Amino acid sequence: MGNPAWFRSAYHRNVVDMHISDCDERFLTEFDPQAYVKCLKEANVEAAVVYTHPHVGMTYFPTRCGYMHPNLKGRDLFGEVSSLLKREGIAVIAYFSLIFDNFAYNNHPDWRMKTWTDKHWGENGRFGVCCPNAEGYRRYLKNIVTELCRGYDFDGIRFDMTFWPGYCYCQNCRERYRKEYGAELPETVNWRSPEWVRFQRARERWLTEFAGYMTDVVRSVRRDVTVEHQASTFNQNSGYGVSADLAGTVDFLQGDFYGGYLQGSMACKMFYNLSPNLPFGYETCCNETLRDHTTLKTPAMLEAKTYMALANGGAFVFIDAIDPLGTLNPHVYHTFRDIFARSRRYEKELGGRMVQDVGIYLSTESKCDFADNGKPVSALANGQHSAHGDAPLGASGALIKNHIPFGVITRRNLDRLSDYPAILLPSVLMMSREEAEAFRAYVAGGGVLYASGYTALTDAQGNPQPDFLLADVFGLHYAGEETDKITFIAPAAEGDALLPDYVTDRYPLHLDDGQILVKADGAQVRWRMGKAYATPYAAWPFASIHSDPPGSITDWPSLTVNAYGKGRAYYCAGRLESQPYQGDVFASLVREMLGDGLSAGGTLPRQAEITLFEGEDFLRVNLLTFQQELPNLPIPPSEIWVKRRGRDVARVLHCPDDRPVDFRVEGDRVLFTAEAFDTFAMYRVEWAEQEG
Repeated sequence: MGNPAWFRSAYHRNVVDMHISDCDERFLTEFDPQAYVKCLKEANVEAAVVYTHPHVGMTYFPTRCGYMHPNLKGRDLFGEVSSLLKREGIAVIAYFSLIFDNFAYNNHPDWRMKTWTDKHWGENGRFGVCCPNAEGYRRYLKNIVTELCRGYDFDGIRFDMTFWPGYCYCQNCRERYRKEYGAELPETVNWRSPEWVRFQRARERWLTEFAGYMTDVVRSVRRDVTVEHQASTFNQNSGYGVSADLAGTVDFLQGDFYGGYLQGSMACKMFYNLSPNLPFGYETCCNETLRDHTTLKTPAMLEAKTYMALANGGAFVFIDAIDPLGTLNPHVYHTFRDIFARSRRYEKELGGRMVQDVGIYLSTESKCDFADNGKPVSALANGQHSAHGDAPLGASGALIKNHIPFGVITRRNLDRLSDYPAILLPSVLMMSREEAEAFRAYVAGGGVLYASGYTALTDAQGNPQPDFLLADVFGLHYAGEETDKITFIAPAAEGDALLPDYVTDRYPLHLDDGQILVKADGAQVRWRMGKAYATPYAAWPFASIHSDPPGSITDWPSLTVNAYGKGRAYYCAGRLESQPYQGDVFASLVREMLGDGLSAGGTLPRQAEITLFEGEDFLRVNLLTFQQELPNLPIPPSEIWVKRRGRDVARVLHCPDDRPVDFRVEGDRVLFTAEAFDTFAMYRVEWAEQEG
């Protein structure tokens, strides 16, 4: 019998990447289940993802419904490994690749995804991809998964690659679209056209329905196992076709990421709020890249990523790549033995609710760029730019460096917006009426809102609006847009505390962005828009050959503030939050929005982040540094303060050794000195019992 609660206590997780072909008869012939399990046990792994059906589409267990990898010669690799892992008390998660399926692709041409030019996706490449709308492919998957669930004892199943590798124009998609909408699939991109956006919403709905179908296949046979789908694409661009609804098909979220610290920190915070259950899993490979089979990340890098997951309330998952012959590198597991031995000490402290002073809103319907309008679909790729995706990432970076606790939320969190003292809508390109009403009620009830750029100017179906859906909340009206790619921001009155270094019209704040033209209707104008002397980037005329200096300050508002109900709404005509060099100005704006509601701060350097978790009788303070060059330089002793919110303090403890730390109380703040640390430190503020 499976253990569907395995993920609640498994903070050390592993995946052994095994997408091995059969082009060489030696491949997998040296696979030793005993050695495999010994490595995982050496590393103190608590949950292991074991392959059953990789991208190559050949199973690692005997199957009557699919095609078994011929080099195994009938040997039950999954059965042998899973039995040994269960004997060692390690949870077994069966890996199953969807959509990326070379065997199905090669043997069933009618299941293949097709491009807009009627070519097969994956043609002349390593990956054969099948369309989730192909009914034959669905039945094929159902039969193999049912066979797997009935034949083996495991605790969970991971469906990988549950996303669109690109825009599919196969016959299955064309016929389904005709049946549902009576129209042909559009081939010209226009995110402000209902025809194109209808296609995108169909892709999102089809993918969620496919994920739900596969989840139901498992649950029709096994109610004692968890189900997960690849979750790393929630914050990726629209090409992947992943919406927030996909989270409703899983028990928890886990996904692999290969970017830097900022991407990982934002992803963890998104998972924390989007996952149906906690902890989520943050995953990355132990090699430098997926393309590099042998060069390992440094222990310092792997440890920093482990603590990044832990600091945000998640589990860490490392991916190792098996040698094609079937062997593992013991050095990897020795490294994680030491990392997990150190991180394990903190796990007894985990729990509580993440304190999030700010909620950054990620709209899974807005992961696109209006600059793509008019392009052929062939110009889009899954690495395409996303204007909305860049803005939340930029906002996250500014808040991390300025030690402002935040979370990342989606429309699945609309029913609890009041939990967040401030909410940011960073260039939310498309907004539904439901979302607009939720944000309107949030501000009316006393919330503080920030919005930028095109936010609320197009509905979720791609219909451009004559005015902002939140015009009354913003206290202004849409009047057009400034198309120059460089504009400026200047204070509307002298002495604006948010722009102390940009006090004159001749030296305003530079913005690598155009701005929306707005007319204030009750809102206070804080900043005004500036323009360059000549058209930015133009060959002639120009004012200065290397740059585009400001030439004039207009009367168009750049930043407005409006009182609405019990709350306030800020609107910035440009995407201030996405500017890499204006993060401190943006953070100052967020601090103004929060007023005295900020939960933490101190003298901690910008290279370190603070995360907070609150329980009934404690506040846990996590300090993490993840520097560009590793190993980290030590963070010096720093004074930390946290809000006590009227609670009396019993003691402050250094964790995990529960060593008392001196503290003092000043007003509603508790202050203590954090010791120097290399990567991670944890403190627990314990509240005194309240009388009565």
